[in-house]
Amino acid sequence: MILKDLIIFAAFCLIITLVYAMLLVKQKNNSQPIYEDGPKWHQAKAGTPTKGGKIFVFPLLVVTAYMWFMTKNPSLIILFLLTLGSFMIGLIDDNGKIKGNDNQSGLSAKQKLVLQFLLAIILDIWFIKTCGSRNIINIIIALILPLISMGLTNATNLTDGIDGLLGAVSIITFIPLFIISFINNNESMTYTLLALIIGLLIFLFFNKNPAQIFMGDTGSLTIGCIYTFYCVQLHLGWLTILLASLYIIEMFSVIIQVGYFKYTKKKYGEGKRILLMAPLHHHLEKKGWSENKIDLVFGSIQILISVIVLIIYFYIYA
Repeated sequence: MILKDLIIFAAFCLIITLVYAMLLVKQKNNSQPIYEDGPKWHQAKAGTPTKGGKIFVFPLLVVTAYMWFMTKNPSLIILFLLTLGSFMIGLIDDNGKIKGNDNQSGLSAKQKLVLQFLLAIILDIWFIKTCGSRNIINIIIALILPLISMGLTNATNLTDGIDGLLGAVSIITFIPLFIISFINNNESMTYTLLALIIGLLIFLFFNKNPAQIFMGDTGSLTIGCIYTFYCVQLHLGWLTILLASLYIIEMFSVIIQVGYFKYTKKKYGEGKRILLMAPLHHHLEKKGWSENKIDLVFGSIQILISVIVLIIYFYIYA
C-alpha cells in the first residue's frame, strides 16, 4: 500500500462526500420530533434535518463495492451486507418517525432487535468460517458474538443524544482500527475505514453544536454494527470491549437507571433514579455541562482509550 495513493483517495473522498453532505443538509421536511422526555432546551432544535448518517454510510458502501470489484475479497461482501442492513433498519425507523411526526411511529424495539439479530447471525457465521481452529475460546466467542454485536449497536445508538458526541467519539474509535489495518497491510479494510473516517469528519462538521443535521438511526445503528465487524476482521479480541468502553458505559447507565427505577417502584411504590437523567451525557447536561464540554471530555477520554488499545495491541502482536 502506497501512502501517496491513500492521500489521493482521501482527497477524492473528501470532495465527493462534502458535496453530498451540503446537498443533504439543505433538504426540507426531513426532521423528526425532539424527544419530550429529554432536556427541555433540546426543543429549540426542532426542525433540524435528520438521517445524517447517509453522509458517511453512502461513501462507505460505494468504496466497499469498488474494493470488492477490484480485489474480490469476500470480507467486503459481509461488510457491505452489514452496512446496508443496519442502515436500512435505521432508515425505516427514521422515516416512520418523520412520517408519523412521532418518535414512537418508527420500528418497535422488538422489530429492531429481531432485524439486528439477523445481521448479528451473518457476522457470527463469518467469524465461524474464518476463525481457524475450533478451540474453546473461539467456540465461546461464536456463542456470545451476536449478543456483543447487538449490544454495541444499541450502545452507539444511545450515545447519539447531543450535538457532535457520537460523531466525535466514533472518529477517535475508528482511527486505531485504521492504523492497525494499515500497519498490517490490510488494503481492503484500510481503504474502507479511511472512507468511513472521512465521512464521519464531514458529518461532524455539520453536526457540531449547534447542529445543522442529526445522525439519526441511519447512522447510529450502522456505527455499532460495522464497528463489531471491523474488530472481528482485525482480530481485536477483548480489545473490542475496551475500545468501545464509552459506548458501553452509556448503555449501562440506561440499564442501571431503568432497573433501579423499576426495583424501587416495586419495593417502595415510588420509582427512584440514580442519575438525573439517562444516558450519562444527559445527566451531565442536567448538572450544567454544556454540550461542547461533554464532547470535549468524552473525546479526550476516548483518545486515551484509543492510545491504550494501540499500545496493548502492538505489544501483544509485535
